[in-house]
Amino acid sequence: MSLLQVKGLTTSFHTKEGTVKAVEKVSFSLEKGEMLGLIGESGCGKSTLGLSLLRLIEEPGEIAAGEVTINGVDVIKLNPEAMRKVRWNTISLIPQSAMSALNPTAPIGKQILEAIELHKPRIKRDDAVKKVKELLEWVGIDGGRWLHYPHEFSGGMKQRVAIAMALACDPEIVISDESTTGLDVLTQAQVIHLIKRLQKELGLSIIVISHDLAMVTAICDRIAVMYAGHLVEIGPTRKILDNPLHPYTQGLLASNICLDSSGTCSSIPGSVPRLIDAPPGCHFHPRCERGKDICKASLPPLKSLAAADHQVACFAYKEGF
Repeated sequence: MSLLQVKGLTTSFHTKEGTVKAVEKVSFSLEKGEMLGLIGESGCGKSTLGLSLLRLIEEPGEIAAGEVTINGVDVIKLNPEAMRKVRWNTISLIPQSAMSALNPTAPIGKQILEAIELHKPRIKRDDAVKKVKELLEWVGIDGGRWLHYPHEFSGGMKQRVAIAMALACDPEIVISDESTTGLDVLTQAQVIHLIKRLQKELGLSIIVISHDLAMVTAICDRIAVMYAGHLVEIGPTRKILDNPLHPYTQGLLASNICLDSSGTCSSIPGSVPRLIDAPPGCHFHPRCERGKDICKASLPPLKSLAAADHQVACFAYKEGF
């Protein structure tokens, strides 16, 4: 059994204009010790999916349907108190912006300490403080600085603190939501190396949400591609790079100059649709050069082709066009 199994997950937001399905009928799995990259343009639902796995969707949003099973338990069905015990202990989040995620009025160590004491109430104070210092050392920060405030650290060091906080209660699954955004190239590389090292040393299962295709393809075992709330392709990294099946995946890879040895890149015409009035059928068909009438009428299911571990949601492979 997979460590994490997601089936038919749908997350909606109810607005004055209507209901927005930010994540719709998404299904995938995550194995123990695996690193899965989640890519797609802004507005495709990547961060909403990550927050849905933690059940951190607030009103006017709701998880409308689906299952999120961790170690055989569907966390969608848990009451709020039981879900609080799952967060941090089993699944945790490295937030998108450590700059704003940390409380500027509290020492970094006390913020990590609070997480440990809330989620592991039986731990002794001295042991919890020792754990805080060890966590900081793990991410490359002197444990003696545990009583320093966020403003005393650089952006990269704040991101390391956020990583340490995510690991505070020894979770099995960590969701990294754009954890290198806003950092310079050198610091990004250091944070990426740190995440990969911790994944190997601690046996973590990690979902990496990012726009950085080069980074995701360099460190992830598998890649999942999202477009307009839907999962359109998922498979081993090497297979996605060597043989991208969905026209959107092909466009993403072609638009990234870092992945093209020729030094040239192209762009995908158009933009991600507003989900409040998303086009019928396959949401990508208005931007797709291969789109046919069936694409406008029906939503293609995510299915395996020649290889069971490589799935794509595109009628081109069923209808032969």
